[in-house]
Amino acid sequence: LVESGDGIIDTFTAINTGTTPLTATITVTPTYSNLGIDCLGEAETFTITVHPGAQVNEIDNVFYCNGDLTELIEFTTTNEEGNTEYNWTNSNESIGLEATGTGNIEPFEIINTSTTAQTATITVTPTYINNGVTCQGNPEDFVIYVNPSAQVNDVSVNDTVLCNGQFTPVYSFETLNTDGLTSYEWTNDNTEIGLFDSSGQGGIPSFQAINTTDSTIFATITVTPSYDNNGIICTGESSSFTISVNPSPEMNVVEDIFLCSNEITSIIDFSTSNTDGETTYEWTNDNTSIGLPESGNGDIPSFTALNSGLT
Repeated sequence: LVESGDGIIDTFTAINTGTTPLTATITVTPTYSNLGIDCLGEAETFTITVHPGAQVNEIDNVFYCNGDLTELIEFTTTNEEGNTEYNWTNSNESIGLEATGTGNIEPFEIINTSTTAQTATITVTPTYINNGVTCQGNPEDFVIYVNPSAQVNDVSVNDTVLCNGQFTPVYSFETLNTDGLTSYEWTNDNTEIGLFDSSGQGGIPSFQAINTTDSTIFATITVTPSYDNNGIICTGESSSFTISVNPSPEMNVVEDIFLCSNEITSIIDFSTSNTDGETTYEWTNDNTSIGLPESGNGDIPSFTALNSGLT
């Protein structure tokens, strides 16, 4: 409003770019004119108070992982007097926050059960109240970014059973997450199986399984996935699988046997030093004229030894 004027005060746009109310005192002096004479009357005064616009300070974007508990999101203003209230809206309720609210956003548990990062735009509208006057300000937006949990597929961590000396498959770990970068760290609790590293990153290349003992040995491989997106790394639940390595089948030495023709043999028992599992035996005979079939399974039963020759 200009410093002075005549007549009525036309409509104007009230301005207050500060942080406290501005008050202007308007002094009105009346003049009475008649018969060529002007008569001044007593001045009257009134005030125009212009409150600052409602304002909310800029809010930084925040980044979380699925399952995190957020910190208090507090709204503030530069206005020094009156009372500023805040109303906010949330564009994505799936993150665990209701669609609308007033005041600060209290801590809540972040949710993202999808396979991609989620975003929620929070729009905060400030309202300034003073001396019975309510002023609404410009909205301020910020974004809550929520990464999904890191995840590794069970199908890529199947149990494996191998024999001593066999080569394992390549263990390539996979995830259902479709964005971001998923990496994998693994641990091995038994380096005696031929996987000589107790830990590593990424997949596990093929290696030759080793078991020099008399029984099956086991190694538990624990895979822990990490999901990296929006500058935040989220660690997921570990998944484990077992690599079992059977020993080579061992057979105890059978002493050579000497018989006379028409002599009935004893049962020839086969045995092993292996202490678990089941060991079976297949045998072949290169001379059936001694009274024993050409081949068979298991122990060799008693039979009548034959020799119709002279040697």
